[in-house]
Amino acid sequence: MTKTHEQVDASDIDAKVPVFQGLIRGMLPLYLLILLKDRSLHGTEIIRSFRAMSNDRWKPSPGSVYPVLRNLERQGLVSGRWKRGQAAPQRVYRLTEEGRRLLPELRARLVKQLEQARELIDSHVEALRSHGGGGDEDA
Repeated sequence: MTKTHEQVDASDIDAKVPVFQGLIRGMLPLYLLILLKDRSLHGTEIIRSFRAMSNDRWKPSPGSVYPVLRNLERQGLVSGRWKRGQAAPQRVYRLTEEGRRLLPELRARLVKQLEQARELIDSHVEALRSHGGGGDEDA
């Protein structure tokens, strides 16, 4: 059964609101894999890509991106190598064959989790709308 959702203008969403930050952090590993699917990137390029994907509304900090990259590397989903030759060496990441193989499954799992979260949020929104009242009766 498909539910109808009110249209939300994405430009109205503040990615700094804690509920959105948690959601975005939970999606970060998958988004990293998706970014690395087509080409290798170093950390600064990854952060710039997230910024571009979100129309400048979200710029993850290196402190959130690099630990996730290291974890994905430990899991064998990405690999990193040092690129030297510039002023400072850069670690360039790419999707491994294992990461490429698991990407569709991870994407499907996240979509299912997001759909479940949307249903839970919808039930909370409905409860607040129908029982919210708006007066001081709860005071």
